[in-house]
Amino acid sequence: MKSRDCRSKRQASDDGLEYAADDLAGAIAGTGLLARIDAAKLTRTAAVADRLTQRGTGASLFANLSGESLADNTFLDVFADTFVEQAPLCARLVLSFAQSDLRSFADAQWEAV
Repeated sequence: MKSRDCRSKRQASDDGLEYAADDLAGAIAGTGLLARIDAAKLTRTAAVADRLTQRGTGASLFANLSGESLADNTFLDVFADTFVEQAPLCARLVLSFAQSDLRSFADAQWEAV
């Protein structure tokens, strides 16, 4: 049986120093990269949900997203497409946001959620 590397991957600087998730988020805030990362996380979460569904598992999945992503049209397109393609994911996905993001949500972000 082939072994898989299941460790999480972290962003690292050119000299190999790993960034903590909070440090990385702060460093790239406002660049559009958080939305791209969140879109990739959402796509991956949908793939995991699909595999769980195929196995007959009814587990819920958590997705920790940046509030900034909810104001990004490209992320919102991926978000909408994911839920059109995987409608059952809607009932199983728990979105998680930082409290600081929730405090700063505009009406449009609340509508997106």
